[in-house]
Amino acid sequence: MLSEVLRQAMIRVPNRFQLAVVAAERSAQLLQGARPAVDNSRRERVMKVALREIAEAQIVFEGESWKVKRPASAFEQIFALPARHEVAEASAPVLAAAAEEE
Repeated sequence: MLSEVLRQAMIRVPNRFQLAVVAAERSAQLLQGARPAVDNSRRERVMKVALREIAEAQIVFEGESWKVKRPASAFEQIFALPARHEVAEASAPVLAAAAEEE
């Protein structure tokens, strides 16, 4: 008999073979120290955590691969570096003013 988590995961990924591959890859990531995208306060096994992530739509198909959908951590939000084009746009007026002064 299928568990409820597995039923919900099969709704998100209807191909059972693809579900097995995605869950196995995510389980390997969790075993290597990746942070779970769902609460794991009951210390469940990594395969069940991976299936819960799929069932709760925390792992989504983007482009040609599956990605973990997770908001940035507080550390990442505070210390996020701007993208290169943002730095270039911000420094353009300063560089232009410096060139005029010379």
